[in-house]
Amino acid sequence: MLAPQVEEESGFLDESHSMASHAAANRHSLDERVSIGTKESKAVCRMRMLLILVLVSVATLVSVGVFWYIRNKELEDFETEYYHHAHKLTTAFRANAARRVAAVESFATSITSLAKQADMTWPNVTIQDYEARASYVLELAAVMSIIFLPVVTNETREGWEAYSKETQGWLNASLAYQEPRLPADLNMTEQQLNLKAIEAPPIGIVEGPEIRPFIFQFNITDGWQRDPGPGPIYVPWWQWSPVFPTRSLQNYDTLSHPFRRVHVTAALRTKEPLINRATNFGEIEERGKMAALNLWLARRTGARDFKYEKGPVSDLYVPVFKDIDVDPNSTKNDREVGGLLTSYVWWQIYFQDILPENAQGVMAILENTCNQTYSYLIHGEEPHFIGAGDLHDTKYDDFVVSTGYNAFLGGSANPHDLEPGQCSYQVRVYPTQELEDTFTSNNPLYFTLLVLSVFLFTSLVFIVYDAVVEKRQTVVLKQAVQSTEVVQQLFPSTVRDRLFEEEKEKAPDLDKLMSSGELEGIDEKTAIANLHHNCTVLFADLAGFTKWSSSRDPKHVFTLLETLYGLFDKTAKRRGVFKVETIGDCYLAVTGIPRPQKDHAKIMVRFAAECMEAMNQVIHAKLLRTLGEDTADLQMRVGLHSGSVTAGVLRGDRARFQLFGDTVNTASRMESNGLPGKIQASADTADVLRAGGKGAWLTERAGGVEAKGKGRVRTFWVSPAVDPGTSGSVSTFHTNMQAPTSTASGVSATSGMSTASDHSGDQSGVPSNVGANVNVNDSSEKSGFEC
Repeated sequence: MLAPQVEEESGFLDESHSMASHAAANRHSLDERVSIGTKESKAVCRMRMLLILVLVSVATLVSVGVFWYIRNKELEDFETEYYHHAHKLTTAFRANAARRVAAVESFATSITSLAKQADMTWPNVTIQDYEARASYVLELAAVMSIIFLPVVTNETREGWEAYSKETQGWLNASLAYQEPRLPADLNMTEQQLNLKAIEAPPIGIVEGPEIRPFIFQFNITDGWQRDPGPGPIYVPWWQWSPVFPTRSLQNYDTLSHPFRRVHVTAALRTKEPLINRATNFGEIEERGKMAALNLWLARRTGARDFKYEKGPVSDLYVPVFKDIDVDPNSTKNDREVGGLLTSYVWWQIYFQDILPENAQGVMAILENTCNQTYSYLIHGEEPHFIGAGDLHDTKYDDFVVSTGYNAFLGGSANPHDLEPGQCSYQVRVYPTQELEDTFTSNNPLYFTLLVLSVFLFTSLVFIVYDAVVEKRQTVVLKQAVQSTEVVQQLFPSTVRDRLFEEEKEKAPDLDKLMSSGELEGIDEKTAIANLHHNCTVLFADLAGFTKWSSSRDPKHVFTLLETLYGLFDKTAKRRGVFKVETIGDCYLAVTGIPRPQKDHAKIMVRFAAECMEAMNQVIHAKLLRTLGEDTADLQMRVGLHSGSVTAGVLRGDRARFQLFGDTVNTASRMESNGLPGKIQASADTADVLRAGGKGAWLTERAGGVEAKGKGRVRTFWVSPAVDPGTSGSVSTFHTNMQAPTSTASGVSATSGMSTASDHSGDQSGVPSNVGANVNVNDSSEKSGFEC
């Protein structure tokens, strides 16, 4: 059955050789037609490409350079302007903080001095012309209010309550001083509404012109109460500025307020200025506080048209001592505190009137050690509170300019170094996209486009010029081809070849080389080949494929093969099996190549079993409907042999990876003498499996097989155990792998399957002496492998 195949393959090879000779002749003729202009055309082409490359490179470099120069200049101006604004803000914050706190401390010293000059006894201290004196401090300190809180003990409480009733006239004097200095356009209706909010229950409005002649406390459940508690000290609300017409606040004990108690106590204990955490009254439902803030802003002497709507406000506490410090060796701890000055610090004022009007989009972040952060957006002289939290654009993190936590009252950044309720503040400044946009423009892009336009125009001139030159070259080349045709007609081929050879690079004469066998002029190349000692080679084909494919449309044939080979390829990749190639319905694979594999035989057996099971599943589940019921008759026949294999690449046209050696030949014999649905392995493969502990997989084939060129050899049916790692079960395959009773020819007498000689004709038209690019290095065996 092999003879027809050999003849068919021989005809195929003859036809292929003829086609190759014809193509070579066409190429040679074409080379002859263009040989005259080849060298010149290549030179012109190289010059053209070089010139284009130079133009593109120069255009790119110049354009990028122009763009980045202008862009960096704009960014440099932006950064310079920003850092100027940032340092101005932080410097002003530090200076204003020191100056404004000093103004309040100076006022505290003035109270001490005035009380001593008037021979007042603490806590019975009332400052004459308080409104007039405090109005200047309000401007210097830039605070919303300044309130005097004397310290009253249990022993002095009774005397204080009588004293406060007798001296409450200071309130009328302050109102009288303030009235003519109020802005002419002050909205009195709004003031009244704010005043009602302050005096609303539970504090209550005091009836008549008298204050409450006793110290009281505020209780959120019961309203105001006369008894503020057992003491031992009280810190009642007394004089304040800007004053407004209400008597509901005097004698209110600030120590009874749960929020103020911590701060007042800390200020009395440390005898140092203290500022507490901030409160955004615009976000809390406390109409009285917000109304008081707006009343103070409206009634400040010479105040601008401020109106509080939102933003953080903190309480500043400054101690008022009973005596002036005249002893240079004394400390504040040696002095006795007679009262406190407290002021509302509206932080927004600290960013007011700092930057010029053209400064647009600077972000200031106010944060403290009490875990509070607030953001302001500054446009020119006006700051705008935009919300709690750090809202700056994180892409400007590297631009930060900070005052540090010691900017206000020299505070520490470590909360553990501070008193309870005390906070340290710092300011961080960042630019915004708005500020950057005022300095950046599209000018870099415009200049870049201008430069590109110049180069584009130059390129167009070059292209036009090149087209003219190309047209001329075409005419010259046409004339050269015509001259070549004349030469072909005038001179013999040998002379013609000599003429053309003179214009070509010297190359070896292949015909002479083939005839003489001389290797002169040929550079030896290092062969790409290796000997692999421990390998297992697999040959597998489809039994019944030739008969099945003879009655099928070619598309159906390729659908079957592509489906099965696709499954096999995926399995090979997963198993670590190296696929060599396929020829028709024959599949060649090897393990132990290109990398050594200890379990090469075991891996190959599992691969073969999984491929057979996958083939059965895909045929029954998918292919029967489209390829016909008789497709189910196709079965896989597998042969395995283990040993040494030479593998390498023969370079040249269509170079491929190839296997050589007796191991490949023997594996082919195992397949060709096998049975459909079976895996037949040589004795060498069986030995490798036994050494790997898989002897249970083996069942010796009775009588062995008569292999061409080998004689009778022992073979084994291989039935691997179920592998849980496979994608499908091989249980069906395993149960069917029972050794048949064999005759002397190696084929079951009762199986009804084809004999080895019948099988040799079922090779899909692939001759046995060509197969899979495998050359059997055996002088007595010229047939290669059968598949």
